[in-house]
Amino acid sequence: MNNLYNSYHHIVIVRDVKQQKLLLYIGGNLSVEKDINPVGNIEKHPTFIGKHNIGIDDSLGRRTMYGAHFLKGKIDYLRIYNLAISPKRINKMYRKESRTPYKHEYKSKKECETYKHHTDKINASIKMYPNPSRGYFKVSSDIKMDCKEIRIYNHHGKIVFRSSFRRDINANHLKPGHYTVVLITPHRNYNRRLVITR
Repeated sequence: MNNLYNSYHHIVIVRDVKQQKLLLYIGGNLSVEKDINPVGNIEKHPTFIGKHNIGIDDSLGRRTMYGAHFLKGKIDYLRIYNLAISPKRINKMYRKESRTPYKHEYKSKKECETYKHHTDKINASIKMYPNPSRGYFKVSSDIKMDCKEIRIYNHHGKIVFRSSFRRDINANHLKPGHYTVVLITPHRNYNRRLVITR
C-alpha cells in the first residue's frame, strides 16, 4: 500500500469467520485476501486503530504486549459493522460515497511530493482582502487553483455562506465576528480567517 498517498480512499476490512478469511477492499475492489484462524474469545483479540498498547494473555497465563501499530494518515469517517458485508454492498457503498471532494487516485511518493509543493505554492499565493471586512471582500491568486466552491463557517463550525466560486464575495448579511473561509478544489481545500466588522 505504499502508493496510497495524498488523497482519501474508500477502505473496507472484512473479517469473515465462516470462510475464515480477512479481506481488504480498496476503492470497492478486493485488494488483499488472507486466511485467518478461528478465535474462541474475541475479547482477547480486540480491534484497534492507530497506536495502541495492550497486553493479551494466552491459555497458560503468559502475557504478550502489542503496541507497534500506527496509523499514518487521517480518517474522514469510520463505520464498524457486526457482520461480514458482501462484495456487492461494498462496491455499492464505494460508488455512492466516492464523490467530490474525495479523489481516489494512486500516485507515487515522488508525484505526491511534487504535487504538495505545487499546492503549497497556491496556498501561499492566495490573497483575501480587505480583511477585516464589512462583508464584501475579494479572493485572488497568482496561480490557477481550479476552485469550485467557496464556503464560510462561523466559530461553531456551521456553514453560513456557500456558493460557486467567484472573486468578489458579498457576505454582508453575516454578523460581526470571526469566520473561516474555505476554498474547495478537487484535491485540496484552502482555509483563510475572515473578520467581519461594522
